[in-house]
Amino acid sequence: MQCNHCQLIQVPPTQRYSSTDEKALYDLHQNDPNDTGYRDFLTQVSKPLHALLVAAGKTSAQGLDFGAGPGPVLPSLLQSLGHRCEVYDLYYAPKLERLQHSYDFICATEVFEHLAQPQHVMQQLHACLNPNGLLAVMMQRPDEQTNFATWGYLNDPTHISFYTETALHWLRNHWKLREVFRSRNVIIWQNNN
Repeated sequence: MQCNHCQLIQVPPTQRYSSTDEKALYDLHQNDPNDTGYRDFLTQVSKPLHALLVAAGKTSAQGLDFGAGPGPVLPSLLQSLGHRCEVYDLYYAPKLERLQHSYDFICATEVFEHLAQPQHVMQQLHACLNPNGLLAVMMQRPDEQTNFATWGYLNDPTHISFYTETALHWLRNHWKLREVFRSRNVIIWQNNN
C-alpha cells in the first residue's frame, strides 16, 4: 500500500507478522558487541552524530538508542566517545519511563522500517528531543533506481514501512526538523522547536 498524501509504502496489516513471530525473528539476530563488522556498520551513525554533537559544544551528551535490539552495541560506541546513552526496545528493554525523558540525541538504527505506526513513533521521539536535539535514523531507502519488486530489503518479513523521499520530507516538515546530515543509509535531523 502507498499513502497518496506522503507516499509512505507499507505492507498491509493482514500480511504482517504477529508480535510473537516478529520477536522470534529478532531473537535470531547476531548483534555481537565483539563483531568488528557490526561495530563498523554502526559507525555510520556514531561518527557523524558525535561530530555534530561536538560541533554544538556537547562533548558529553545524553541520548537514547530507540529499538536497540537484543545486544545494544551502539550505546557502547557512543559511550566510548564520551556520551551517555539509555536503551529502549519494545521487546528487549521495554522501559517506558525512558520515553518520558528528554535527550540531546536519539538513535533509531534499522528501526523505522519495522514500524506499523511511524507517525505515532515520530510523535513519541520528537517529544523526547531537547531543543536542537538530534534524531539519527538509519535505514535503506528506495530511490528512482530501486526496482522495488526485487529489492533485497523486502526479504525481511518484519520490514513493513518504506520511506520515499516524499515520505521523509513529510516527516521532516511535519515535526519542523532540519536535516543536518545525510549519507546513503543515515539521516540526522535536528529539532528546531
